[in-house]
Amino acid sequence: MDVLQDSWWWLEESDQDLANSCFTEADRINNDTLDRQQQMLESSAMYGDMAAWPGLSGVDRVLPMSRRISHNVIATATDALVAEVTQTRPRPMAVTVGGDFTAHVRARKLTNYWDAKFDQLNVYDIGRQAVRDSIVCGLGIIRPYRVRPGSKHDEVKCERIWPGSFLIDDRGAVDVHPRSCFIRRAIDRSYLEGLYPDKADEIQNARRPDERYGMLYTGREDLVEVLEGWHLRSGPDATDGRHVICISTTVLHREDYDMEDFPLAFCRAVSPMRGFWGESIVRRAATAQFELNKLLRRVQESMHLHAVPRVFVNRGSGIVKPHFTNDLGILIEYDGAPPLFMTPNSMSADVYAHIDRLENWIYKEMGISQLSASSMKPAGLNSGRALRVYNDTQSRRFINLERSYEKMHCTLAQQMVELERQISEENPEHEVVYESRGIKEVIPFTKIDLSSSVMLVRIFPTSALPTTPAAKLQALEEMVTSGMIDNETFLRMADVPDLDAVRDTVVAPQELLEKRFDEMLETGEYTMPEPYMDLTRGLKMCSLYIQKAEVKGAPEDRLELLRQWLGDAKSMLDEVKNQGAQERMRMKYQLAAEVREGQDPEPPPGVMPAPGEDAAATLPGSEEPMAGTDPAMGVATMVQ
Repeated sequence: MDVLQDSWWWLEESDQDLANSCFTEADRINNDTLDRQQQMLESSAMYGDMAAWPGLSGVDRVLPMSRRISHNVIATATDALVAEVTQTRPRPMAVTVGGDFTAHVRARKLTNYWDAKFDQLNVYDIGRQAVRDSIVCGLGIIRPYRVRPGSKHDEVKCERIWPGSFLIDDRGAVDVHPRSCFIRRAIDRSYLEGLYPDKADEIQNARRPDERYGMLYTGREDLVEVLEGWHLRSGPDATDGRHVICISTTVLHREDYDMEDFPLAFCRAVSPMRGFWGESIVRRAATAQFELNKLLRRVQESMHLHAVPRVFVNRGSGIVKPHFTNDLGILIEYDGAPPLFMTPNSMSADVYAHIDRLENWIYKEMGISQLSASSMKPAGLNSGRALRVYNDTQSRRFINLERSYEKMHCTLAQQMVELERQISEENPEHEVVYESRGIKEVIPFTKIDLSSSVMLVRIFPTSALPTTPAAKLQALEEMVTSGMIDNETFLRMADVPDLDAVRDTVVAPQELLEKRFDEMLETGEYTMPEPYMDLTRGLKMCSLYIQKAEVKGAPEDRLELLRQWLGDAKSMLDEVKNQGAQERMRMKYQLAAEVREGQDPEPPPGVMPAPGEDAAATLPGSEEPMAGTDPAMGVATMVQ
């Protein structure tokens, strides 16, 4: 029992005891998972990226350039698989469950906040690295965190965690969720002293990174090993949750931790049958790559020894060796039989056939087609529809990885909201940026925050249309042909850089109307329709907005604003029509007066006389008045 309690590091009270217990527990977990560390080292070497282990002594002796893998199919297949999985950009969307209209508005703004935040932090680029980590090492990790907690510059950012730096006791918690985890880092000593100046003496005496635990920084005296650990609370009402940042000599930061899970977003290429850590796809294909490397080395040695030209010369032929040169037109005198030139085969054809089989085997084990890895399409697939069907069929092999990739973004979005909520509790004026219709705005986070009881986060692709430009355009053309969308909607959804200028101009009237309607529903302030707006379209859109807002439970005063705008826009259109009718009547009076004075009248714009017809003959006041007119008055009379 005493041994078990020694591993309960979260129960320590003093900083020194807590730091010692954290490092003891982290070292124990690392020793228990040394086989995993070795597997990650081998998988990284198979992928060819030794940058994962900086400072590894003897890399040139272990893996010199002349002996590296000459045909790394695993690296090609891994890069192709990463590209296939991450070609879509998962978009977290906040959905309300039983909320009122205000909750609906906040959910939309919260979705816009995620859009802007993901773009600001390059989350999708970090996500691609996490997917590659999951393929190579079995687990990809993204961590959101707060920058400068407690200051006015506090904000939320995220980073990718290298799986080799992540320690979790999944060997002691196989069929249940582990309750503790650590992240081991190597931090510059002077930088750490700048963050914690009151701990400068302890930082100077802290231990350096240990080579035994994969932190290979030989000879670096300016680095300090830092541990960050979390322990989940034992139950809903328990108070033993902890978050600790420490070095070997003291604790740098400690706080209670009451979240239900670690503040980390995980991605697994292959989910484990038991335990926490996923399975590496690279390890599945490693045996085939080893066999391929062995054959390639044999072929290389054989070609070096055999696949060179040989000349067989009879000793009695009298041929002089210096005569064999590469000069043009050289004359060689000989007696007897001519020399015989031979270039023997270096290896049997079966060897080269087996090499091709091994290469195809590696692609199959990685779950990617050889055509995709080489950026080629199958022969005969020329239409966008055929390419869509082919891509859908191919993607079924790694659908589980795609779902894990999407779930990682969903988890990351929820954790970002939790961190923003913590900052706003400390600073109620904390503001965040959200993007709406391409325009970024700043708003207090408290105005878009949603309670976890009514918020549900769902993941949708950024676009449900095909990702390739040709297939996407063809799909949109089919929708226009079928009448599902119009040409304006086609331009809005095409997302082709060459059409940006045209699209921005064409869709501006509709986007302006949508912006005005949304502002009235959200702020409760009325905005008059303007003459330069497309009021005819606005009448239809406003009617749809009223119906949609009423279904979502919008307050009656907000709906009344839209009804008022609808009435004002209709009155403005009627007024314009009346003004047009009065202007046409005024022009008729003017033309009639010019005819009486003997002037040659000019027809009003858009009115042309028939061929051979005098324009004045059909105007009021002419010698032969039109039927139904009074010559004395010059205006139309009511026909009885």
